[in-house]
Amino acid sequence: MLGAFITSGGPLIFPLLACSVVGFAVVFERLFFWMGYKAQFNSERVESTYMHLKHNRTSEALKNIGDSKDPSLICVKRCLEAHQKIKPLTLESMALQVLKPTKKFERTLETIITIAPLLGILGTVLGIILSFQNTGADGMGDPGAMMAGLSQALITTALGLGISIALLVCHNSFQKMSESTKEKLEEELTLFEELA
Repeated sequence: MLGAFITSGGPLIFPLLACSVVGFAVVFERLFFWMGYKAQFNSERVESTYMHLKHNRTSEALKNIGDSKDPSLICVKRCLEAHQKIKPLTLESMALQVLKPTKKFERTLETIITIAPLLGILGTVLGIILSFQNTGADGMGDPGAMMAGLSQALITTALGLGISIALLVCHNSFQKMSESTKEKLEEELTLFEELA
């Protein structure tokens, strides 16, 4: 069944399948990333760190942060280690660094989302050309050969659109997660910036 599908899809079925494999590998990697990243936020530790700094207990604040993976606490820790106090510009710079992993493979997904339907359309054009080539000089040709060309046209279009739609839904979900993470981080760091 799969062999017949690949054969009837023509030569462009292979780049489309490659797009599919790469795209969904990225989706699974991002799903595992977000499961771990969201679990790193620790509001209680952020609050206790804030209270320590509010009362000028920098060493206690650093001890409280410890090896926390909370993105906002990582920013605060690096800022305190560099300056021994809160500096808003340093916090903003650190925030950009800790948010970088949330954007990983974004361009890869965007490229596949764009290129998959284009490959599908190219497959459609090639399939139609093949159908016309199989039409005889008198306008009649081998109906089986003509149907093979039309089949190639429809398969590549459907596959290209299917890949693009599925990856677009995933990409938009990841972007939404990234935006909500950025907002949460900004909210928490604004709290610490008030101590500057």
